[in-house]
Amino acid sequence: MKTSLIIQDEIYQAARHRAVESRRTISDIVESALRDWLTVDRQRTVHVLKWKSVRGRRPPAANVDDRESLYEAMEGWR
Repeated sequence: MKTSLIIQDEIYQAARHRAVESRRTISDIVESALRDWLTVDRQRTVHVLKWKSVRGRRPPAANVDDRESLYEAMEGWR
């Protein structure tokens, strides 16, 4: 299939240089990169959250069923 791509000049020049070195075409390089990208085992990175405790005063209780009281609690808490 024939298609057009918009690629930054620096990236294209580097790809063209590497294609010449490896005796391949730009099409081969792009197709190989896309194939690798599509077939990579997409393991999700697990992020561990670390809670950090800080000393301070306790925020006032707010009614979670009332949006206005939540806004007031958030705006008034500092």
